Amino acid sequence: MKKIVSVMLAVTLIAALCGCTSVKSADESESEESSDSISDYYSGMEKAQQINVSAVGSGEIIKIVSGKKDIEDFITALEIDEWKLGELPENAQKNGEFSFSQEKTLKAGDKETDGNLYDIMKIYSYEDQPYVRLEIAKMGMTFKVPDAAAKYLNGLLKQA
Repeated sequence: MKKIVSVMLAVTLIAALCGCTSVKSADESESEESSDSISDYYSGMEKAQQINVSAVGSGEIIKIVSGKKDIEDFITALEIDEWKLGELPENAQKNGEFSFSQEKTLKAGDKETDGNLYDIMKIYSYEDQPYVRLEIAKMGMTFKVPDAAAKYLNGLLKQA
């Protein structure tokens, strides 16, 4: 099952990368949705059953976000529709890790899961920089995020 999830996430990431290379014609309006918006390619965040928040390097979980409403609020605060592919500044330093987990998907004939949660993706935040790194199935992309989303993530790290 882990292989299937990894393959599906890799295909989604590849689709995102391919979609991001499209070229707008000169007569297209800037108000249209940009092709490098992550929301068009990945909605798996909503499937997470738990999000572990920890400071990079510490390994200690600062906060656990769980429950459908809390996870939806977390995702809403990220303003994913506004994420744009970007290049991380050289001086950027990771300060937070947000690990999205869920139970394995039941296969035909299975009656219940093993009850364990497995990482499906991670988001890394950066100190004083409005960027995140999204990693899925050992592949990653860097996004410039709205200032409010960056402040939200950094605020969760300071709640310890």
